[in-house]
Amino acid sequence: MRNDYTEKQVLSIARECSEFEHLINAVNYGTSLLNISPASCQRRCPECLYWLNGTCDIFKKEIAAWR
Repeated sequence: MRNDYTEKQVLSIARECSEFEHLINAVNYGTSLLNISPASCQRRCPECLYWLNGTCDIFKKEIAAWR
């Protein structure tokens, strides 16, 4: 998929996505290892476990609705 989407789009879609899982949670990194908390990170599609370089079915459906 081409990267022809905006930051606003990836933030908005991730904010509404019920399947969003931040990569930090997925790899069991905690505050002790990375000194960051998933709760303090912005939800962005590219930081989701299911992103897969824009091939996520939810993302594809939602980004199509923006056009």
